[in-house]
Amino acid sequence: MKTLSEFKPSAFDRKGVGPNDRQDWIVAPVGRNRDTEDCIEVSNWRSFINAMPSNDDYEIHRFNHWGCGWFEIILIRPGSECETVAAEIEEHLQDYAIIDESDWSEVEQESAQEQWESWQRNDVKRDLAKLIADRKALDADDVEEALSDDAIDEWFSSHQSEGSSDYYSPDGAHCGYYWDIDNATEQEIQGILTWWDHEQSLMISVGDTVVLPSDDGEAVAEEVDSHRIYVRFEGDTFQTAYPRDQVKRKDV
Repeated sequence: MKTLSEFKPSAFDRKGVGPNDRQDWIVAPVGRNRDTEDCIEVSNWRSFINAMPSNDDYEIHRFNHWGCGWFEIILIRPGSECETVAAEIEEHLQDYAIIDESDWSEVEQESAQEQWESWQRNDVKRDLAKLIADRKALDADDVEEALSDDAIDEWFSSHQSEGSSDYYSPDGAHCGYYWDIDNATEQEIQGILTWWDHEQSLMISVGDTVVLPSDDGEAVAEEVDSHRIYVRFEGDTFQTAYPRDQVKRKDV
């Protein structure tokens, strides 16, 4: 590991950035900047900090930079236990790029969820609606409106458990998921259409006649929420609730 007096952010920068009274401190073998997105780099940064045995013997320093806007490094007090641990981590990184695989997995999941909620769910919903509308001769806007966020989340989650395909796969470079519906096979498209038909059977509104499970017959839905359908049988004072996924609309 280098001291701060020996450290250069890039080949185009001078040595010895930072405070004069820290020039003999050790620069940690991890860092980050404004553009850091790689899950390994994100995980290694926080895993290194978590591995430090004392909060008094390391410091995080941020510097402005002409290229990446800003960057951060970790400085370690020379001769401290933190330096010993940092040296062990540096040796580990020479053989394997990840400090803590468990944390790396968490970072991947966190980043993928953020990506999904910020924009990808809407993209997937739009693409599915267009495909379904083309194959079923429906209006794409109507299909998209009918697809709830919960339904899309459940569908996408099932694909995560099934593994990769030509149109869907984990995207390790960006800690998220690759998605391109145009690469779906005919078999995969038929699976999407079957899923849509099933979702249609679950799209129940107040006033719809529904078919109940366990040979309970039919009834009219009096209340509907994201988890249950509420009906009232003739002569009953109180409603009876059924799990939504066990009830189907009669006309489907």
